[in-house]
Amino acid sequence: MNKQYFYQFLEPISKELAYVARELENSIFTSTRTMLTHARVFVENILQKVTNIEKLLNEPWMNLKDRIDLLNEMNNQEHMFRFRDL
Repeated sequence: MNKQYFYQFLEPISKELAYVARELENSIFTSTRTMLTHARVFVENILQKVTNIEKLLNEPWMNLKDRIDLLNEMNNQEHMFRFRDL
């Protein structure tokens, strides 16, 4: 029997993401270290999904900072193109 939980809506996107979100929520009051680990994994998974959807460079060796920098760079380029078109 599957017990319903708040992050179940994430399962169609990623069962791993739903699991990490649930574990993150459960760890908030029990272990700060575990919470930080789950938070990092959660953010890394979200960024990986975004880079896949946007068809950006998504190499396994990329770390969290690399992914954030890549998305920031792409965002800045997008804004430059928008202003150029005005």
